[in-house]
Amino acid sequence: MRNNVAGAAFDGKNYVELDTTKNSSMSQSISTTAGQAYYLSFAYSPRENVGSNSNGVEVFWNGGSLGTFSGTGSASGNTWRVETLDVLGTGEWTTLRFDAVGTSDSLGGSLDNVSVTAVPEPQTYALMLAGLGVMGFLVRRRKN
Repeated sequence: MRNNVAGAAFDGKNYVELDTTKNSSMSQSISTTAGQAYYLSFAYSPRENVGSNSNGVEVFWNGGSLGTFSGTGSASGNTWRVETLDVLGTGEWTTLRFDAVGTSDSLGGSLDNVSVTAVPEPQTYALMLAGLGVMGFLVRRRKN
C-alpha cells in the first residue's frame, strides 16, 4: 500500500501498487445475487516514469478476465482514470481479483477507490418518477 509515496492517491492518502517487489494480485469475495447487474468501478494509474509494458493490471470477475488496463506513466505523479465496467452477479459469492501483468520489476500500475454497486432495477426508476409526479401534483393543487 502506498501512502502518497510515488504520487498522490486518487481518494484519500493510500492506494495499492500490485508490483512492489514482483507481480502480485489482490482479491476479495463479494456477496452478489445471481443475474443481478452491478457496476464495478476503480481508479487506475500507471506508475510515473514507467512504460506501459510494466504498468498492466488485469481485472477478473469470478475467474473471467474483464480486460487489462495499462499506460505509460507521466513524468511526475499519478494520472488517475476511472474505469467502470458492467458485471453480473454469479451467486452468493463472486470473486473480484486484480493481477499485476507485464514486466515483474517492482514498478507497476496502481489502484484506488474500488467499488461494486448494484444497478437499480427499471421498476425502481418508474416508482421514483411516479412519486415525483404525485408530489408535483400535490404542490400544484395546494397553490390553487
